[in-house]
Amino acid sequence: MARRTLLVALVVLMCSPSGASGAAPDCPDARAPRTLVEGQPTLESVAVDPLGRLLFSTPTGLMVLDRPGGTPRPFAAIDEPGGIVFEDDGRHAIVGTGDSIQNGSMGDVTGPAGLVRVELATGKVEPFATGLSMANGVARHPDGTIYSTNDFGRNVDRIKPTGGEAERGWAKVQSGNGLEVESSGRFLLVAQTFQPAAIQQVDLRNPSDVRPYVEADADDSAAGLDGTTIDASDRLYAVANGAGEVWRIEGAPPRICKLARGLPGFPDGPSDITLGRAGTPFAPENAYVVTFDGHVYELAGVARLRGGSGAGAPAGSGNGNNGGNEDEPVATRPRSGRGGTAPRRVRVSPRRVRAGRRVRFTVVVEQFVRPAWRPVAGARIRFAGRTLRTNRRGRAVTRRRFARAGRRVVRVGAAKRVIVRVTR
Repeated sequence: MARRTLLVALVVLMCSPSGASGAAPDCPDARAPRTLVEGQPTLESVAVDPLGRLLFSTPTGLMVLDRPGGTPRPFAAIDEPGGIVFEDDGRHAIVGTGDSIQNGSMGDVTGPAGLVRVELATGKVEPFATGLSMANGVARHPDGTIYSTNDFGRNVDRIKPTGGEAERGWAKVQSGNGLEVESSGRFLLVAQTFQPAAIQQVDLRNPSDVRPYVEADADDSAAGLDGTTIDASDRLYAVANGAGEVWRIEGAPPRICKLARGLPGFPDGPSDITLGRAGTPFAPENAYVVTFDGHVYELAGVARLRGGSGAGAPAGSGNGNNGGNEDEPVATRPRSGRGGTAPRRVRVSPRRVRAGRRVRFTVVVEQFVRPAWRPVAGARIRFAGRTLRTNRRGRAVTRRRFARAGRRVVRVGAAKRVIVRVTR
């Protein structure tokens, strides 16, 4: 959950032109946010605990809200708290500490942050883990393993279920922030803040395998994604700090829609989001959002409950925002062959080159098999008169030199074409 200080300078880094255009549409069930709390200091993270209370963090600790319409009260003193998760016993929270710009800026190397264990009945705080890069976003796997991010660096850290010293830099995602483990337990989905807005997927069995899960079009690229949450149907929710919006990502392939607009924008924008819990004053179909300017908001009826109930568009029915734009990865549905009707996409790098220079091109072919993108081995690629085949990682590499400016076409089976621009 990115800090307000220094954000102006860093947002500039997010705004490099991509050549694509368009913005994500509104979700069919978009909502106007309802204010639950205001007048608080900077709020960083939020979660509904197993006791049915809404916990949210200020720069000095956790606050607790017992019910909508109630008055928040101090709960636990924690220095610069980060993300919040809960242990299976229902009696303890694990909370990041040392989540600051200063720590994040050097944290990939020095590991100054940590995790603390909070007793929910009393607010008692005790050390749990050390050596984290920033303890910004925090997620917990069903096996108890904890993962944490540094949005001022590249590290994704891994922490054993018993705590102790973190495995710093276990995976690498540039400016990683909110993160979630999807329902199969195989993949970690990580939002990026000070990069063009995107969600990256990390294979927990092979953390060097990091692929884009979804990428925003150019009009949304400076949104500044922050905290995330996920519902029972693997629909991902992300707050856009710079844009003052809440996004939902769903479907096969994943697509972005905007669930809420009109929240405070930069530099007061939303920092985190959570869903409610069954049997508590905070209903499980509702989402709760905190902002840097001290507000707590409710979005009613936007999440799917287990078993398919709950308001909102069915998973997979979201409107697309990639649309075959020639400067975006092309996602298509193959007619036949390996993967059946699984949606495919083609990524080519680089997309712009200069005439006369010998360039190494990488073509990646992937298909979306829920809940993640998987490599397609043996895909046939036609590029500038050559035929290539992808390896087991879904990649093919070729070196080419183009004498004249113009457009070159990459074709993969029946997929839409991908354009490489050659300039003078």
